[in-house]
Amino acid sequence: MTKHWIYILLVVSLFACKTYKKIGTGGDWTGYEYSFFCPAYSFSESGKIYHPLSILDANHISLAGTDCQVAIDKAKEHIGKRGGASFLGHSKFSSIDITYLDSSAKFSNKRPLFDLKKCGSTKYFVQFLYQPSKHIAYRFGIALNAQFEVISKPCFPDVSVTPNFDQVLGPLKAFRMAKRHNRNLLLPLEKLELIYDSKLNCFVWEMQSGVRELEKPKYEYGILKMEAHTGKILDKMNILGRRYVTPDF
Repeated sequence: MTKHWIYILLVVSLFACKTYKKIGTGGDWTGYEYSFFCPAYSFSESGKIYHPLSILDANHISLAGTDCQVAIDKAKEHIGKRGGASFLGHSKFSSIDITYLDSSAKFSNKRPLFDLKKCGSTKYFVQFLYQPSKHIAYRFGIALNAQFEVISKPCFPDVSVTPNFDQVLGPLKAFRMAKRHNRNLLLPLEKLELIYDSKLNCFVWEMQSGVRELEKPKYEYGILKMEAHTGKILDKMNILGRRYVTPDF
């Protein structure tokens, strides 16, 4: 191998490493609109055995009732119907929050405080991590009521409307395509993550540049959104901002 090709390989490798460091896990599994404000215990396979149950950390799933598995199975059934077998196959169960209204008093010191109005009819919130490859990760949760009915809003595409939506472009390839489209908008790259666009019913690669200083106190940064399956550019913009400067008295 010539020095020329060795140099090219080194440049490509460095580019890949820098890009991979900017990739975040998209989505959300905090259940902010569902279990976040409920008097709920969290359970996972990696949780610990606490006596009594911990209100701050995940408890081992063996401590949950038999209804826990029913909720997980119902959530998986919903994922399979909406997202298809391939999407379900790459979505791994992470944890489940279970609301216990009869134990509300035990959550009096928990922050944030539980709010039954915000909690609504949420009984279960099942969290999953979609990860079809090493550098692609998207987290999401399915909320169900006490009757095991799904009550959460869609958080991933409907395969019947957008077939093959889960054939996602790798982040490195997506960023290369975006740079060819508008290099100056995205450099230096600060964030690259997969998000769900409910209006377009597709996954989107959202890319954001680092803050570029302009004439003080002004600054700007660029944002570009690309359909993750096709590579189509959906949106691009420069965001202008102004820093607050404390008066010098």
